[in-house]
Amino acid sequence: MMHIAFVSEHATQSLSFNRDAAAVLALRALGHRVNIIAPEQPRTTHLQRWRSALIQRLGFTPFLECDRRRLQRLARSVEAVLETCKPDVLLARSTHYTAWLRTSLPVVNRIDAAFDSIVDFYPAYSGFDPLARYCGHKAEKRALRQASLTVFTSQWALKRAAARYGVPRSKLAFVSPAAALPVEPSRDDVLSRKEAKKAICQCLMVGTEWLRKGADIALDAVRRARDLGMEATLTILGMQDPSGIALPSWVKMIPTLRKGMPEEFRKLSELYQTADVLLLPARADFTPNVIAEACAFGLPTISSGVGGIPEMIDHGESGWVLSPNSPAEEYAHCIVNLGRTAGLREQLAINCRQRYEQSFALSVVAHRIVHNFQAAIAQTCRQTVRCEIDFPVTGDLEAD
Repeated sequence: MMHIAFVSEHATQSLSFNRDAAAVLALRALGHRVNIIAPEQPRTTHLQRWRSALIQRLGFTPFLECDRRRLQRLARSVEAVLETCKPDVLLARSTHYTAWLRTSLPVVNRIDAAFDSIVDFYPAYSGFDPLARYCGHKAEKRALRQASLTVFTSQWALKRAAARYGVPRSKLAFVSPAAALPVEPSRDDVLSRKEAKKAICQCLMVGTEWLRKGADIALDAVRRARDLGMEATLTILGMQDPSGIALPSWVKMIPTLRKGMPEEFRKLSELYQTADVLLLPARADFTPNVIAEACAFGLPTISSGVGGIPEMIDHGESGWVLSPNSPAEEYAHCIVNLGRTAGLREQLAINCRQRYEQSFALSVVAHRIVHNFQAAIAQTCRQTVRCEIDFPVTGDLEAD
């Protein structure tokens, strides 16, 4: 069994039970010892605040996350903990922790996408000034090249990183994201509750960012499906309409539910179980955890084909992947087709659950990550032996 140092600022957030908290639970369930390192984020200096104000005046979006001094301070705080816990391998959930890290340990980055894939794709990562872009790319290239291995959640992100940063393919790997569920729903319970229903289609949306996730498109899609004669409803979880306009009676808004709270997780599970389809007409996304969670409950997804989403959905088998610019009408036709085709919901539920068990189950993903750890450790050992052969050190030499 391995001793793993897991660097993440989110792994201790047990109430939300996010991907990182789930990963810790899964690795420990396999018998591995996991030490969580949650370094405190470096404080913003007076110079950095002054520069941010100047950048904002010039019309750019301030971005300090990849500032070299900030990343170096972050790396030093991680190194201090590593000296104490003495792990076998370091698992980092962001390349920010490893870009300037000095360690002889095998280092594995587990990320959704590299800087090149997120900049100008996510609204919050758009409009950076040239220096911020340069620093971001430089830090990312350094982190990817000096790590033993970087494991992406999609082939889409892996290929983009390899092309942009010139990282050897031997240093890159792909493992699907895991469904971050504190309790796995049983297969029998899931499929028994997906029986044939009346001519109604209950649509579900889960997320936090209204526009980026495409909630406005989903709302329009369900409205058009109803215009086509389909009795459809929409439940939106965790989001608020920024327009403030009153929503129709067939839309239900529910505040964020925390999976780490048993009663709230029960309510979330009920939403997944009673829904007929998950809508995700996202304008920007990588590998949304909500798709993996939906598959666990036998819930198909209708989504846009942005980022790594097409790799998570078997088109026509576990849902539908539409083009990124598809209008609401196309989503509406999919909703109507699902609601009116006999036996389709039941078959999709079986396919979704099967995809979950093969790709997204927490135990499955954890086993694959551990396999990558073993490869990273072996590679680091080979590199160490090679260095000792190339640069023999004798007792006659003194350290500088």
